[in-house]
Amino acid sequence: MPYTHLTKNPSRKFEGVLIPLEIWLYSGINALEKSLWAEIESLEDDKEGGCYASNAYLCKFCAVEERRLRQMISNLKEKGLLTQVSFDGRKRILKTLLPEYRDIKK
Repeated sequence: MPYTHLTKNPSRKFEGVLIPLEIWLYSGINALEKSLWAEIESLEDDKEGGCYASNAYLCKFCAVEERRLRQMISNLKEKGLLTQVSFDGRKRILKTLLPEYRDIKK
């Protein structure tokens, strides 16, 4: 099974892909960035305050090089769809945000 590395985490609340309307219709990001947003959202841990997935994991998930991943994360931050909650020099916590409905077409 080629996706075993993505589904073996028993604590993950993964039951499929749900991309909220506000993200799906948001024209300021591409389809891969929408998928990355959904993956980060699905990995959010309430105890940690967000998603602590590594760049290595997210690169593997998106099938991109780290430079491209950093660009995508930066774009999501610039659009107000992602924020960095914390970084202790080793572990980064990201939190997804939804745009205001009036901003969907931007």
